[in-house]
Amino acid sequence: MKQNLHTHSTYCDGKSTIKEMIRSALLRDFEVLGFSGHSFTDFDTGYCMSKDGLIDYLDEIDSAKKFFEEDPEAAKAYYAPEIVNAGGLRIYTGIEQDLYSERPALRKHEGLLNPGSWWGTFDYIIGSTHAFFIERGELEERTGSPDGLKAPEGGGVIFTDNGIYVYVDYSEEALKWATDNIYKGDAMALAEAYFKDEARIVSKTDCDITGHFDLLLKFNEKVRMFDESDPRYLRARDKALETVFDDFRSKGRRPLFEVNTGAMARGYRTTPYPSEKTVRVIRDMGGSFIINSDCHRADLLDNGFREARELLKKTGYRSELIEVPGGRLEIFE
Repeated sequence: MKQNLHTHSTYCDGKSTIKEMIRSALLRDFEVLGFSGHSFTDFDTGYCMSKDGLIDYLDEIDSAKKFFEEDPEAAKAYYAPEIVNAGGLRIYTGIEQDLYSERPALRKHEGLLNPGSWWGTFDYIIGSTHAFFIERGELEERTGSPDGLKAPEGGGVIFTDNGIYVYVDYSEEALKWATDNIYKGDAMALAEAYFKDEARIVSKTDCDITGHFDLLLKFNEKVRMFDESDPRYLRARDKALETVFDDFRSKGRRPLFEVNTGAMARGYRTTPYPSEKTVRVIRDMGGSFIINSDCHRADLLDNGFREARELLKKTGYRSELIEVPGGRLEIFE
């Protein structure tokens, strides 16, 4: 079945509106479309939903969801009038909760994948680490005088009074700046710092799905900074995975990760992440997967899905349809 739960819109850093994304889903015969706007982060408001925008986001998705539930034929005619025999479309309201968002995302009691609060807002939560944080004390230890540091001209590093945030998905230049200026050329030290933060993703965000687990490999195909066979990389990755699995299981949940094709759509990678090596480790640990495109443009809603399926098949996964509120989802076990 065709589905996507990791979808962005113009309410955050997406390039397409909610309406355009729904139209794209109908044109591509999707059965499930879940929206997952970036949660608010006060240290950087440039890419996330605003507090007021979140209310409008919820209202617009709720209206579309009810439209399809109450009159699916009229809804299809409104969003994609040229389609004659399109199947039904189920819409879900999610959020991509950042590790460093202070306001918690509350899942509805009848959550899509896991139960939540009676007063919850979202059907599901994707937990993601986009930037890791280096505290001022560590900066002083590593650099001697952090006040003399200057952010890279292209962006990707945010200075605060208490330390700095380094985005791992912003640009290769930002990663190189942090490697050279903070870690004295030691890329493995940066990887260790990222995975130390990534290990907290389930406990901090209470997510249903771990988003793009090894996001720091976004640019690694073109500019090789991180050697996945390095013992330090393997130790940092595996320690993070152990914590993520423990946290999922302590909550009585399936350890669920996404195969994310977003970097493929942007031309940074020819394969999804996690990498095949990491997918195999997650398989051996008993983890499950869901395919998501991390879509920011309506015309790329299903970009990379074929490659994602091939990766999961190659690593021993099989498709399974599970029952969820309102219908079914495809999970790979």
